[in-house]
Amino acid sequence: MAKTFLVTTVSTTVFNDLGARTLTHPIVDLDLALEYTFEEIRDSEDLRSAIEAGTVTATFDGVSITSGALFDEYLVDFDHKQVKQNTDDIAAIDVTGKKTWAYTFTEDKKIKGDRYLKTGNGVFSNLSPYIVPLACTLYGISVKSEDGTAISYNIIVEDDGATAHTESVTTADSSFDGALSVAYAVGSEVAVKADHTGDDIDNLTVTVYFEEA
Repeated sequence: MAKTFLVTTVSTTVFNDLGARTLTHPIVDLDLALEYTFEEIRDSEDLRSAIEAGTVTATFDGVSITSGALFDEYLVDFDHKQVKQNTDDIAAIDVTGKKTWAYTFTEDKKIKGDRYLKTGNGVFSNLSPYIVPLACTLYGISVKSEDGTAISYNIIVEDDGATAHTESVTTADSSFDGALSVAYAVGSEVAVKADHTGDDIDNLTVTVYFEEA
């Protein structure tokens, strides 16, 4: 069974070193271990001071913590391995240390025909493309316009002038895909083109996402 650290307020208390967490009196048996790791609880000087000052009372796994000495005995010297809450939310985090980055291409006018989009310096991307600094993988793309949900067009992502990925937008104002796996060599030039396919496109933004290979 998971261990608990239950706090009951005697008066309203703020723990600045726990993200300015405010306990507004009255609160009874709030389990701080559901919000923080035991390392964070152990290292909180504000919590320790509040226990000593009597603005809160606490129990650690059923043991009453009534002084700084008991706090140290049961928290500072407690040997444990703490599993963070909401592990499903962080399960997909890349902990390999690989670099990731994104390039954004835009056009703030109506696109009436096939046209390259502009890079951040306002130059058409076929004239001034982004150049990838590392061998990498195009893993995601997001597309957004201001056209409601009634137009269709293609976004073409290029690698040295050749099509590397085509993102189809069908009767929509947005599209995204985070499951791509398109290899780019170091030094590759990245440009993006809007393929008209019949519908005008208004105020278009395209972002492409890369990860180091």
